[in-house]
Amino acid sequence: MTSTPQLAAAACASPEAALQALGVHGYDRIAPAIVAALVSGDPLLLIGKAGTGKTFLLNRIAEALGLEHRHYNASLVAFDDLVGFPMPTEGGDAIRYLETPATAWHAESILIDEINRCRPEHQNRFFSIIHERLLQGLPLERLRFRWAAMNPLHVAEGEEQYSGVEPLDPALADRFAFLVEVPDWDDLDGESQTALLRPQGTDLHDASALRDLLASAQERFRQFLSEPPAEVETYFITTAWELEAIGVRTSPRRVKQWVRNAMALHALGTVSLEESLRVSVAMGFPQLAWSPDLVDDTQFAAVHQSAVSDAGLDGTDPWLTFFRRADLKGRVELLFSAESPDLAGLGVQLHLSEREPIRQALFALALFPGLIALDREVVSADAMADLGDLAVPLFHTEGVYAFHPSNHERSRPDKLPDLVYESRESMLPDKRRTRLEHLAQLILLRFGRPPQDFTLEAIEEEFNTVWEAVAACVEREIEHERSGLRVLVKTEFGHGTAHKLN
Repeated sequence: MTSTPQLAAAACASPEAALQALGVHGYDRIAPAIVAALVSGDPLLLIGKAGTGKTFLLNRIAEALGLEHRHYNASLVAFDDLVGFPMPTEGGDAIRYLETPATAWHAESILIDEINRCRPEHQNRFFSIIHERLLQGLPLERLRFRWAAMNPLHVAEGEEQYSGVEPLDPALADRFAFLVEVPDWDDLDGESQTALLRPQGTDLHDASALRDLLASAQERFRQFLSEPPAEVETYFITTAWELEAIGVRTSPRRVKQWVRNAMALHALGTVSLEESLRVSVAMGFPQLAWSPDLVDDTQFAAVHQSAVSDAGLDGTDPWLTFFRRADLKGRVELLFSAESPDLAGLGVQLHLSEREPIRQALFALALFPGLIALDREVVSADAMADLGDLAVPLFHTEGVYAFHPSNHERSRPDKLPDLVYESRESMLPDKRRTRLEHLAQLILLRFGRPPQDFTLEAIEEEFNTVWEAVAACVEREIEHERSGLRVLVKTEFGHGTAHKLN
């Protein structure tokens, strides 16, 4: 992907001002997402308590845009309301539908109100309308906008409860581009509250502001979508990865939809790229319609910040994105192939910050000797000092380990700690067993007993992985220095100007 073409934004009203001109107040926080859904033409779901203006907003938008509009209450609608009354053809060999003013065939916009009170059979019919603009398998050729509204699934104790409200089917929820929580009265500022109370406060004053904004933004949206900024791809890959790490599944369709959301938001001309990315996800979680507590604001803020850093939107080098996702071996190779010691130093500090003390020490113990074996500075002086502080004490074990055996250890002849006993009794070649025993003793002298889940096998595997990767990098570099060449290791992640060694 390449950088977005820079298209000058026309002198149009902001999304907030465009909605206010329709007599819609108090929606400033969510206005960009609502207007972005109009720009992209993708499905929009509003979630809010009774009386918050969800239906009013969508009906007013349809009025302002001069749309052939249909408004259905999902809890009451019958199939005939959507398709018309079935009648046999003259030959009696087929069925045709007699249309009424309420049928959906010629609609340009459809609002499905109370969608989470919908009977299952109607929910399936609405699914095809929302997802594919199809009804009974036939295209709704004039349909431009698909909207829905629902009451929240959970309300605070002591507040009004909504009987008959059910979680939206996850597959249906995933078809909505934006899922926007509408503010209640207490969420409005004083100016918005005052505007709502005025007699003409909710009149439609000027539809041209919204129309002009959409015309201008839709052109930019098409160009942005054909060539999104390079940062967008990285941001959403990291976001999906981080969400998966905290147990929130993200479908490939959803990630693709987030890209459309972000480009529609950015096309408005008043929303920065970083804010467009944030809102596209924060107001694009399908879980809001069926499990709103799955991701809280704090978790999402951390996910967003990580993705922003990976995308380089906060000045962070993209190299750190590759480093963060690499395994132990890949991280070592990236350190030796970094474009500068300072960048490699950031990688070291990132790795140490993610590990508990014992794993920090193992990493330093395996990496530090390799770094001092080379003539050049691989990592920054600060990172080298951090590694030295961790590794050097392990080379000088003058202390005595105060061991207090547990009951099952008292029966052992030497009364050794688990770690040392297991290493000494392991069925390994002599040299390997000796090195493993020394490693276990070093850890015990420095840290005491490790956590129970940190086994001897884990210690050996983690240490050896780093040690072997460091040895390979150092050996290659020394070998090529001897031949008069300076060729650094290039990893599978690919970064910088280094070349792969054959």
